[in-house]
Amino acid sequence: MQYRLAKGEPLGPGLRRIAGEQLTAAVVDLESCRPDPQEAVHDARKRLKKVRAILRLARGQLDPTFYETENSRLRNIGRDLAPFRDAHVRHAGFLGLVDRHRDLLAHDAFRDVEVILRGDRRARLAGFAGSQERQAAVAALREESSGPEGWPLEAAGFDALRPGLERIYRQGARRMRKAFKDGAPERFHDWRKSVKYLWYHMRILQAAWPDVLRPTTAALHDLSDVLGEAHDLSELARAVRDFDPPFANGAAGELLAELVAGRCTALHVQSWRLGERLYAEEPQAFVDRVESYWRAWRRGDPGTLIALPEPPGTTG
Repeated sequence: MQYRLAKGEPLGPGLRRIAGEQLTAAVVDLESCRPDPQEAVHDARKRLKKVRAILRLARGQLDPTFYETENSRLRNIGRDLAPFRDAHVRHAGFLGLVDRHRDLLAHDAFRDVEVILRGDRRARLAGFAGSQERQAAVAALREESSGPEGWPLEAAGFDALRPGLERIYRQGARRMRKAFKDGAPERFHDWRKSVKYLWYHMRILQAAWPDVLRPTTAALHDLSDVLGEAHDLSELARAVRDFDPPFANGAAGELLAELVAGRCTALHVQSWRLGERLYAEEPQAFVDRVESYWRAWRRGDPGTLIALPEPPGTTG
């Protein structure tokens, strides 16, 4: 199951195929919940985002009401699963942060917070298999899994993709500027959403010229991971602030907040270095470039070009 268009595959059927495969796989993820419920939730939510990325890429040829309805349905399924994923992310982010500073900290400096986070993770995941949230998500995904077959994606050329691709690239550049101007974690999280959708778009389109587009796709993945770690740490700090005293307002809580702030600053510097290159082009120029690769890819076997006549003035 590949998240990309095959050479010669018609655009509409190809996008419908990819979306249908992702939704079917999400059903399997949540039905089995093995070997790790957390991984099942993570994979299912990731697949939902991939399908929503397809809707965004094809947005230019979709009726606005149809787009909003389908996008909202998929978004709501993912949101209902989020608490099960978030508990794991907070615990994993905490362990990574402490491990990064282990040479500076006493081994049990944050023992209490680790116990709380680990307990929350275990409690949520232990009850996931029999939860109403899981049952509702499986039912909703089963209903959605056949939906892409009826998506009205009839246009065959790149013009059908141009508005969606340009929109998400422009949005990402704008959100990057806003994040660094504002500095709030929410703004960086908004930017990450745009980065992730562009990453999914490029995964679909990179077959047009893999040698050139694959590095861009990989850099978008790296940027998404950097922004994702910063977001997870910000959520960790927020959760710890809600703990009962004395940790929430004690020296250990203050130290953890300082460590989170320092790491987020380093991650934001890294995200700037990646972002200023990925968003160096004007949105229209970026899309024009991708389109030129697409059209060359779609023209067929390069061998057929050998028989074309020489351009005027090139014969000796």
